Amino acid sequence: MMRSLWLVVFLLLSACQYSTVIEPQPHLPAEATNNAAPSQKLDSFALLERHHLVQVLQDIPARILHLKQADGGILFWIISEQGHLEVFQLKNGNIVLGSVPENLPVLPPESSAWPLLMRSVDFQVQKGFLYLPWESGGIALEPHTGYLQRFPQRQSYFLSKESLPDAELTLFEENLLLLEAPTERYGHGILGDRLEASGLGMYSLENGKKQAEIVLPETEVFETLRPLRAELVSESDRAEIIMTVSDKNKGSFLRIYSANGAELAVGAEIGSAFRWLHLLGVAHFAPDLAAEIAVIKTPHIGGVLELYKLSQGKLVKTVSLKGYSTHRIGSRNLDMFVMFDLNGDHFPELILPHQEMRSLGVLQRNSQGFKEQLQLNLGSPLSTNLAGFSESDQWLLAAGTQKKELHLWFR
Repeated sequence: MMRSLWLVVFLLLSACQYSTVIEPQPHLPAEATNNAAPSQKLDSFALLERHHLVQVLQDIPARILHLKQADGGILFWIISEQGHLEVFQLKNGNIVLGSVPENLPVLPPESSAWPLLMRSVDFQVQKGFLYLPWESGGIALEPHTGYLQRFPQRQSYFLSKESLPDAELTLFEENLLLLEAPTERYGHGILGDRLEASGLGMYSLENGKKQAEIVLPETEVFETLRPLRAELVSESDRAEIIMTVSDKNKGSFLRIYSANGAELAVGAEIGSAFRWLHLLGVAHFAPDLAAEIAVIKTPHIGGVLELYKLSQGKLVKTVSLKGYSTHRIGSRNLDMFVMFDLNGDHFPELILPHQEMRSLGVLQRNSQGFKEQLQLNLGSPLSTNLAGFSESDQWLLAAGTQKKELHLWFR
């Protein structure tokens, strides 16, 4: 049973949309957009309210994974705070009890043959490995030994014994980004423990050799569990790396690095120690606007949604909107939000909790800022990540609450 769960979750992780970098999609001609958009937007947002199902769960959920099936149905794996698994299927507008599929391919490591429940950093830390689905297999790193294994190739090579034990592995072109040099010198402790990375390494996936390295000064740490790959510099042929950096005197701020580790731009500091920025992602949120970086400033003490654009080597704030939060103190869950296109205009909406986390706001970007198009009530505080996707005329949004409920909105 444990082996089967591992395999199921591996396939789920490979299929889930996990990136928080959203590229612009080709949009309709101006005439078609102007004529169709008002009614299309109204209908799409209204459908969220009408197509809403609630499933009662056995335990408080902690993580949601979903997998689209060939017959058009969607399977959900709901993982509780105690590690219990419940499986449901959404088919023809109804929720039914699901089951673990059979005849799954045999994949990752026997040495760490545990189910990677809920793509959970907590679970990975407990079992002593970090894992990332990649191509037709996966990558597993054991931080205590420093060895990385690729599957199904069964390649193994030494990477680093200095990785942050609860880091999330991040792909960067043909390389792996790895948070390194854990330290307690900042001591904020909001991401599960008091350890934060003081360096970032880029390693080749072909041979494990280090390609680039970033080492922070003694006053700073990377206060995050994952680097963010983005494409902000239009004339560059390589992507950039965005990080949340925290200074012991000035608090958190954004810093953008080139692919070789050179500093490209720095954002303004919050101004006080132990004040954090949750880096959400990068997207073209509206026509005729540059790619923007979305963050939540101080999510625990009065969250403010902010957008930044890169302009002439500087990060310039373009939007500021109060009343939202995407993180709980002490949690490693950095996914209490989603960004995808709900209304068919080929630009993503941002969906995230309000400050008290009992409801979700559906935000749409316009030339003046963000407008909240809809509020989705949860009836109880959010306890999971937000999960979902958008494809052609189909979309899905899922959330779990402390009331032991799974909420689904779909089309």
